[in-house]
Amino acid sequence: MPYEVLNDFIENEHKGLRYQKGELYPKTGFEADTERVAFLQEKHEKYKKVFLGPELEPKVNETVDDSKEIESEEKSKQKKSTSKTKADK
Repeated sequence: MPYEVLNDFIENEHKGLRYQKGELYPKTGFEADTERVAFLQEKHEKYKKVFLGPELEPKVNETVDDSKEIESEEKSKQKKSTSKTKADK
């Protein structure tokens, strides 16, 4: 599951990748280790900041297969054009 980055930081466990405020953690190709996430969600003595927010829920359309979405849109368009044709008669 993704987490919102609250403050910029460099993730040493992800090959030194820079995460910027507003981005999602982890980036594509990397996994979120639960212990590391917990560490990044705590306020740090040295920096006086929290780096990650709570776990984000996936959006509904992100879990749907793209081909199914396109198929559904095409069916919807066909229905609209069919009803217009019937109304024109």
